[in-house]
Amino acid sequence: RRYLSNGGIMLRSSGLVFDPYKFVAPEHKPSVFSSDGLSWHADHTKGLFRSGISSGIIQKYIKDFSHKSFPPIAEDVFTKFMHAHQDGDIKRLRMLVSEGLLESIMKDIKLHEDDTTKLRSSFEVVGFAKRAEVLQMRHGNTLSGRTTKQPGYGQVTCLIQSQRKVVHVDVNGRTNQRSHNRRRKVQSESSEMTKSGIGDDLTNGTGAKQLVEIPSLCVYEVAFADPTRTWRITRIEELGQRDPRSSQ
Repeated sequence: RRYLSNGGIMLRSSGLVFDPYKFVAPEHKPSVFSSDGLSWHADHTKGLFRSGISSGIIQKYIKDFSHKSFPPIAEDVFTKFMHAHQDGDIKRLRMLVSEGLLESIMKDIKLHEDDTTKLRSSFEVVGFAKRAEVLQMRHGNTLSGRTTKQPGYGQVTCLIQSQRKVVHVDVNGRTNQRSHNRRRKVQSESSEMTKSGIGDDLTNGTGAKQLVEIPSLCVYEVAFADPTRTWRITRIEELGQRDPRSSQ
């Protein structure tokens, strides 16, 4: 159990994604008239059935949960996470992401705290291109792969389509404008963050901020025994980026 400064109790995250969602872009979905298409649609139908069961289980413990009302919650948690990451606020991040995700983020933040001359890459969420989409719901009572006596966990996988600007911040979380010459140095210093898919170098080559749309596959988790009913991000998979001007 983890005790929070506000007196609440937050249980540890499950430590795994129960059923990782296999995202297929709409333009790449196989035709229903092909053998691959029949197999895909059969698996998709089974997945929807499992989501229906998990939705009922989650609602049993989280009374106000609904897949229809969850998208704004998903966007809110995502935005708060990006803000906390930009500020380098570990305390806030701990409330927003699972322990495993927090560990990888902290490595990059601590690396730059040791050298105050280094800038750290992050994102500033400007808005959302489309409303968040709930893709699947799952539940389980495992903790790091082992069955527990706790009520368990609920997980909701969402497609988040955010519009962001890349920013570079100092050790205090203040935004810095950097030059073209500085860009390559900071990029190499931020290699660990680049691997995690957060704060990739998306400037336009001059150090200016560039607006991009980035679809992300996010898994949100809640511990049923957590009285605060706190949803946290346990996994983020960036699916690519595009310039929103390309669609105009």
